[in-house]
This record gives sequence, structure tokens and C-alpha cells, in this order.
Amino acid sequence: MAPFSGLLLGAAGVAIVVHRLLQPQRRALAALRPANTVPFALALLHSLLVDIAPAAAYGGLAAGGSFLLFWDRGLIFSGTETFQKVVSLIISTSVVAWLLVVVLSLPLAVSRPGLRCVPLGDHEAAAIRRFIRRIATLGAVSWIIVVSLYLSWVGDGLPRLVLVVVGLVICAMSLRALARTRSRFSGLAEWLFLHRRRAAQRYERRGLRGSIAARQGAVSCLAYVTPCSSEIRKRGATPDRRPRSASAPSGSADGSRQNDADTRRCRHA
Repeated sequence: MAPFSGLLLGAAGVAIVVHRLLQPQRRALAALRPANTVPFALALLHSLLVDIAPAAAYGGLAAGGSFLLFWDRGLIFSGTETFQKVVSLIISTSVVAWLLVVVLSLPLAVSRPGLRCVPLGDHEAAAIRRFIRRIATLGAVSWIIVVSLYLSWVGDGLPRLVLVVVGLVICAMSLRALARTRSRFSGLAEWLFLHRRRAAQRYERRGLRGSIAARQGAVSCLAYVTPCSSEIRKRGATPDRRPRSASAPSGSADGSRQNDADTRRCRHA
């Protein structure tokens, strides 16, 4: 296990180097204040990629090095099937726990107030991230121990007992953390209620303004159309009863032109 431990330490060292190299990106994200939704979403994606990069470097180097050094026809030795399973378990579980901490801490945006998705301060966001790290670390270590004991043919009684004890410890830690942050959660619920109430009031005002504008438009249209239609009815209700003569077509044509002109004027109004 000494060569494998050295490989894990080397992978962790590479992850630390990647973390140091991305420090300017973190400073830029800390000073970022997006004003719209699209820049905010892009900044969150950028933040996620920056935080995932060290974990990706660690996982890639650890998995590739274990395959080259300890797998079948390895450069150092060929590990047994149990050894290979334990190595895969340690690498995969540690990487999954790391990524879980990164994803769950993304809305908190510790030291990045412009990208924070919840109404929390820097101190509270950092405390919640520490709690997430403790829970993820405890779960990953316990899972590695339990599966390693099971693969070592110890039996399934002791691994189950360890899982039960670890589950109780995690429940106790979670209840303690909830008791500490109960006042903060009540404030968050009040903030969400006020936010929804204000949004509903804005929508109601917009709908009321739209209905008033529509009614005013309808009244104005009726004010324009009613005199024109009454004038046309009056002209159409008094037909010319004089006998037709040679000059009649010109008169009727003039009347029809006048009615058409009145109709166009009303439509234009």
C-alpha cells in the first residue's frame, strides 16, 4: 500500500498546484457583479469549472497512475483482484465526495458575494460549507472502511454496524446544525414570502394597467366610430325618390362617392 499512498499524495499535490494556478480566476469571480440573468448563469458555470478542475486533476492522475503501476502487467507490481477493487473504491469515492462538496457549495458562493444564490453572509456561507465538507468526508471515509472490510472477507455484520453508527452520527450532526441555524431559516422563509408577495403585487398592477388601457382604447374607438356610423345611417335612410333621368347616374355616383369617402374617413379615424 505504500506505493499507492505515494500515488495519492502525488495526485493531491498536483491538485494543490492546479488550485494555486487558478487563483487569479477566483479573484476575478470574487469581484464579478453580473447585472442580468445570462451573465449570472455563465459566471456560475465558470465558477463550477474552476472549482472542479483540482478534483478532475486528482482523479485523472490517481486513476491513470494506478492503472499503469498496479493493474494487470503493472510497472511496479500486478495487484490482486481485491487490491484493485479497494484502489478503485478509494479513488472513486474520494472524487465523488469532492465533486459533491463543490456542487452543493456552488449556490453558497463563499468569498463570491456577486454569485451567491441565497441571502447569506460570508461567515454563514463559510460555516455551511464546512458542515457540508464534514458530512461528505465522514460519509466517504466510512464507506471506504465498510467496503474494504467486506472485501477482506470479514463478513457483513461489522460493516453494517459501522454504517448504522455513522448514520446516527450524521443525523446528530445535522440536527445540531439545524438547531443552530433555526433563526436564520425563519428569516429566509420570511424573505421568500415577502419576495413572492411583492412579485404578485407587481403582476397585479401590470394586469390592472393593461385592462384600464384596453378599456380606454375601446371607449376611444367607440367615440370615433359612433358619429360616423350615425351620419352614414342618416344619409342612407333618405333615398332620392325623384324619377331617374339622364342626369341621375351622375348624382347617384356623386352620392356613392360621398358615402365611400365618409366610410374611409371613419375607418381612418
